[in-house]
Amino acid sequence: MTEELFELEQETKNINKPMTKWARVIVETDEEYPQTVALITDDASEVDTGFRIRLKAVENTEIEQDYYVVKLWSDDDAKNDLGYLALSYGVDARVAFCSDIKDAMEFKSVEFAKEYIEQFEPGLAYDVLRIVITTEKVAEGSI
Repeated sequence: MTEELFELEQETKNINKPMTKWARVIVETDEEYPQTVALITDDASEVDTGFRIRLKAVENTEIEQDYYVVKLWSDDDAKNDLGYLALSYGVDARVAFCSDIKDAMEFKSVEFAKEYIEQFEPGLAYDVLRIVITTEKVAEGSI
């Protein structure tokens, strides 16, 4: 192990900040034609024979604030599920829809969510869902 690698290992031993700028980490030999020794992604890792990978999980040391999303329904007898309220990017579009809750517009309070939907789409039926921050976005129920 080089001195630089040893020092970096010591400096980062107690780090608890997740890496956010990388899609994957590739470890390879320093040769004219490098050989991949290890590949690490968000949910997988592989390593060549004779090496090992140790992954350090990020400890959840702080509770993040919950947020709210809007689930929309048609305001007729059919009560069709229109999906979640999403950010609209079109010039004429005031409200956009998405089917995945991870793409839904986030509100800091129930009141903000209600004000927004009542201002832009008062004719639609809706539920405001509270999202509890855990390791994934999870809908807890309607308010």
